[in-house]
Amino acid sequence: MKKWLYPFAACMLIFILASCQEKPEQEAAATEESDQPVQEEDKDAAQNDSNENQDKNQSQNENEQEKENKNEADEQKTSSESEEKNAPKELTAQLLKQELSLGMPMKEVTSLLGEPNQKVTSDKDGKNLWRYDKKTVDGYSYNAPSNRDSLDYESFINKDVQLIVFVGVENNKVNSYSIYYYDEQGVPKNYRKNDQFEKTDTMQ
Repeated sequence: MKKWLYPFAACMLIFILASCQEKPEQEAAATEESDQPVQEEDKDAAQNDSNENQDKNQSQNENEQEKENKNEADEQKTSSESEEKNAPKELTAQLLKQELSLGMPMKEVTSLLGEPNQKVTSDKDGKNLWRYDKKTVDGYSYNAPSNRDSLDYESFINKDVQLIVFVGVENNKVNSYSIYYYDEQGVPKNYRKNDQFEKTDTMQ
């Protein structure tokens, strides 16, 4: 009886030892399998955080770029408005009608038109007149004989000079003015103004 128990006991001992060895291995394998999803979840979370940071940085860069573009556009607009404001106005009969006025000091006339091409005397009443020749072809020049207030009619009709202004001077102020010009349809006209009348005539 005792001899039979010895082999049985040995087999049981071997079985128990084998079972004990397999259990830690199974637990380790289970632990590895359990850790793998956690690692994958951490990896996915890190990737999501990285994507969110990239999107956030991209959004910030786009906002900064939009601000820069807006600032550049505002600067260009301001510069353009400043240039338009500072640009000299085209000298036209309409502008002269608005800017010239009876009683205006002659220094303001000089600021508007510059120095006269010739200071002449009125044939009608002997008063002083300043004549301005504007919108002329290159090389144009005219000196009225005897400093009279004669008009260079031929050159005006030929459009060698397209804007002629006579300003009457009294006590260093404007007391009358006359403008020879071409209107928008190319028709030659004469506008006159003094303290008694204001009229526009079409020149024949």
